[in-house]
Amino acid sequence: MGNNDKRIEIIIKYFKAVDSKNLDAISLLFDQEVEIFFPQSGLLNGLGEFNKLNQELTNFITSLEHDIDNFIYTISDSRIVVEGTESGTLRNNQSFTNNKFCSVFEIDSISMLIKRMYVYTDPTFGTSR
Repeated sequence: MGNNDKRIEIIIKYFKAVDSKNLDAISLLFDQEVEIFFPQSGLLNGLGEFNKLNQELTNFITSLEHDIDNFIYTISDSRIVVEGTESGTLRNNQSFTNNKFCSVFEIDSISMLIKRMYVYTDPTFGTSR
């Protein structure tokens, strides 16, 4: 298995862990010094800040499912861009379907941990539009 296949496997593990709300499994995929960007949260530095965000998101989102089988991957060196859709339900019972997102991952070639993840999604996600 080549490095790109390993990186895609890590990304798929990430999205499956997110969908199952497995915070421990998510943490194991990331470098301690990870740099994260979410539109609603801005720039986060370090696994501690990311773990806090994940806890907040699991309290806010009741269910979440990414359409992993239809992801589109664009690969350049250690970066992988993932385009896809997600559906689910928020704590306020608001449902969403086919919400489009694009995530940019940078994965260290030695540790194979995610060291950078920038998520781009609908900036009104979770609000009453």
